[in-house]
Amino acid sequence: MPGVCGVIDRTGEPLHLAPSLLCHLPDYSLRARRLSANVAVAQVWRDEDDSKHKWHESEDVSVYVAGDPQDVHTGAHISAESIHGGLVGGQPLRPGEFDGSFSIVVVDGRRQEVTLCTDPLGCLALYVAA
Repeated sequence: MPGVCGVIDRTGEPLHLAPSLLCHLPDYSLRARRLSANVAVAQVWRDEDDSKHKWHESEDVSVYVAGDPQDVHTGAHISAESIHGGLVGGQPLRPGEFDGSFSIVVVDGRRQEVTLCTDPLGCLALYVAA
């Protein structure tokens, strides 16, 4: 399914195979990033790789967004960069204040945590293999 971001395989199974399973049509674009020896994220797009807008990576905190989350109060688009800025600035992730269809993965190296969230209806699936 296009637009999927997810954490894949923390068990040590062949990590290099997991992202390719998400990209089931040959004209889809796929980007994957290995985060540690046995954790990775991957995202699929129907068209071209849109990670320049949907991914914001840094040494401490990385954010991966699928879909188009919007602020429930203002309707403003919420980007991976704005989520990242809030987290680095000490604000908690508040997916209950997001509207629209989305899935989000936050990898916080400072706390050694991975946070996964999706919209209440789960319109954009978030696949996790453990």
